[in-house]
Amino acid sequence: SNDDYNGNTIFTVLCLANMFQDKGTHVLIQAASILLNKGHDFHIIFAGDWLGNEYKNYCMLLIKEYGLHSHIHFAGVVDGQEKKKLLQSADIVVFTPTKPEGMPWVVLEAMAAAKPVIGTPQGAMPEMIQHEKTGLLIAPENPQELSDAIYQLIQNPELKTIMGRNARKRI
Repeated sequence: SNDDYNGNTIFTVLCLANMFQDKGTHVLIQAASILLNKGHDFHIIFAGDWLGNEYKNYCMLLIKEYGLHSHIHFAGVVDGQEKKKLLQSADIVVFTPTKPEGMPWVVLEAMAAAKPVIGTPQGAMPEMIQHEKTGLLIAPENPQELSDAIYQLIQNPELKTIMGRNARKRI
């Protein structure tokens, strides 16, 4: 969690993945606009590389359209200590690809860092993320469901902590 100027903790969502259509970057941006309309303060950090300018321009246009500039930060490619620091500062990790993946390393890293993960039920993720125990599984390409899942953890810090602990135990 990062502090704002008043010393309040801002809910921080981390997305560790290269950014292209299949990774669902746009879905998290759309979910952010729904959260913003609910009047919640949050911060989303995307850490990874853009793969393709056309998709990057599309996402930047969405951010501009929804007025999300102050809520979204692009950290670029991170590794080692920098990645550890980002994981520590995050409240939750979101990894919601639109296409199946094998066993995403980022989910294991997040769980090892005691962070609940919001993911999609594809590839090995249903085996890794126990829905409502170590994180939340949502339908792919569903900004409404993603914003509801994030909102649930913003509203319930205790649940977030318990899920994070369960995730760490599971790893």
